[in-house]
Amino acid sequence: LAAFSRVESFSSTEFDTFSTASLITRTTNDVQQIQMALVMLMRILFFAPILGTGGIIKVLNSNVSMGWIIAVAVAALMTLILILFNIAVPRFKKIQKLVDQLNLVTREFLSGLMVIRAFNTQAHEEMRFDGANQNLTKINLFVSRLMALTMPLMMLIMNAISLLIVWVGARQVDLGAMQVGDIMA
Repeated sequence: LAAFSRVESFSSTEFDTFSTASLITRTTNDVQQIQMALVMLMRILFFAPILGTGGIIKVLNSNVSMGWIIAVAVAALMTLILILFNIAVPRFKKIQKLVDQLNLVTREFLSGLMVIRAFNTQAHEEMRFDGANQNLTKINLFVSRLMALTMPLMMLIMNAISLLIVWVGARQVDLGAMQVGDIMA
């Protein structure tokens, strides 16, 4: 309601700046994206640092010689996240423009329906809509696949770190430099 009231209060100059399709997209799609961003931000800013800090403290208290493994894990995860963000963020911006384009084509089709029928250009308008929809679908599929790939890659890194801990820990236990309980910790 607040977003609608804000749009209603725009001046004529502001309405000239934004297309109707863009305003529709901004009041629907952007609100959902802000909600998703806030949820992710809460997880990243609060939950992950608390777990990470607790894990690092536990590792450093039990055996400092294996602390480098945590540094490798953090570096690998940060590298993965940075690569994914560098690939995904430009695509998200492009999705916004493509959603605006799709809304524009839809609005033009609906507002000019009588003219389109009068000139018998339904096939042309369907091709315009299909083209805009195909572009949006292609980018959305790419981003969805990229985001779906994120969790398996993170699990691969975490499992590789677990294997590294067991391998290094087993060698140190074999040398008598560490206890088996320290590996588990």
